[in-house]
Amino acid sequence: MDLERLSEYLNGFPKKPAIIFLAGPISPRGISEDDYWKNIRGMIQLKNEIEESYNAVVMCPAEDVLGYLVCPELAGEASFKIRNMHKITACDIVVALPGWRLSQGAREEILWARQLGKKIIEVKDEEIN
Repeated sequence: MDLERLSEYLNGFPKKPAIIFLAGPISPRGISEDDYWKNIRGMIQLKNEIEESYNAVVMCPAEDVLGYLVCPELAGEASFKIRNMHKITACDIVVALPGWRLSQGAREEILWARQLGKKIIEVKDEEIN
């Protein structure tokens, strides 16, 4: 992945790891189950790549989906949304992934981040390897 803007921003960041939230489509309406799992896998791979490449801790909503498989009693769109809004409140940077506009949840996350004055970096398809 070549996230030049993220790298430039992190170069001036204090020594503590930056806290990054990934906002992107996981299950936009009308996608197949294969695309759903592809989105989850891609988001988790991106999280790992960012953490290995930068001084950053990444909050990845796709990992919560996997947690719900283990603890289904925690599942539910409302609790998922509340957790993500809390994570955005705590983060330094929100990375808007390709296709985020297709997801109602991701659009709400970006709106919340804007209201909080968070740094938002929008990633284009060609920036992800």
